[in-house]
Amino acid sequence: MIKPLALSLLLCLNATPLLASDCASILSAEQCAYNTQLETNGADHAATQAALQTLIAKFPDGSWQARSLTFRLAASYYRQLRYTEAEALIALVADNGPYKRRNPSASNSTTDAMAALVRKGDPGAALVLGEAAVRRDTAALEAARRALAATTTAASEEAGTNAHRLVIEKAYELAESSSVVAELHHAMKHFPEAEKMYVASLALFGETASAARDPLIRTRTGLAMLYRSQGKAAEALPLQEAALADLLALNGPQHPDVIESETELGYIRAQIQKAH
Repeated sequence: MIKPLALSLLLCLNATPLLASDCASILSAEQCAYNTQLETNGADHAATQAALQTLIAKFPDGSWQARSLTFRLAASYYRQLRYTEAEALIALVADNGPYKRRNPSASNSTTDAMAALVRKGDPGAALVLGEAAVRRDTAALEAARRALAATTTAASEEAGTNAHRLVIEKAYELAESSSVVAELHHAMKHFPEAEKMYVASLALFGETASAARDPLIRTRTGLAMLYRSQGKAAEALPLQEAALADLLALNGPQHPDVIESETELGYIRAQIQKAH
């Protein structure tokens, strides 16, 4: 198996010498994180989180090591849909420098309501809202496509351009809502439904010729992680490589999203190597 990314970076960039026990602890935490991500039923995130908390305490506040490990801890909370705890940790590492995060895209009332339900421990109710949003966005896209078809022969060029623009806008909205529903299915271990929604979302993003926006990156990563958890590393590899390329272009090599994406890509490549 390849050397875990976090260990490689800590060994290369650490200005303070690491004790052998620290290296062993880092390896242990990374191996625990790897095993946790591979486990699809009853994963023990608590062990990973405890190991990371112990490591964070070993380094000075604000140090590169503490900030990187704090991000890894936040990522572990995100995987459990523990958004409040994850965002509190992200706020500690996102204030400046390479860890500064981009402004989030404009929120909408449905996704805000879904997030609130998840934080309250009711992902099922959030899924009901999400599926209603998908139905609404599907109907809006179908209406926009009908309007476009009606303008192709009788309307002005400007009307046709506006109708085409509306189709792209509605396709993007449906791609976003489908992606959110896919993530909820994934978190709730509804794997066939998650795959179906991820694939549909990516197809819609393709129709819009979307640039490297956060929802597209997240969708590719989500589907890649789903495939890896099912032992389909070959299918996961191109998705994660594309997601990482977009993140690198947006953020540069030291952004926490890039570090997390590189780590996930390492897990995928390790699975492929192990299979051969």
